[in-house]
Amino acid sequence: MKKRFNKYFPPLFILGEVVVLTIIFFIALYVAFGSFELNVPYSYAFIVYILLWPIFSYVNKDYNIGRAVSYNNTFKKAFASVFIFVSSISLLWLFVAGEEINRQFI
Repeated sequence: MKKRFNKYFPPLFILGEVVVLTIIFFIALYVAFGSFELNVPYSYAFIVYILLWPIFSYVNKDYNIGRAVSYNNTFKKAFASVFIFVSSISLLWLFVAGEEINRQFI
């Protein structure tokens, strides 16, 4: 039997992941360039990251954690999601706008 909070948990979980992704993106900008300002290619990258990650997370059902799901299965699903996300972003930048992002950021 599903509890009432189960319908709110997936969007809250994915929203939390997006917040963490945003914080990590700006920390990476600060480490690479010493400032938090977004230049044009990085603002496009940020928008792509923020739009693609919730889709991958929802499709792979990464929010489905609990007593019934083993830790091993949770880690496998998480690594699969991250691998698919990084692979798709890499292919996207390779074919679409790879020349706009310099090597210092990567």
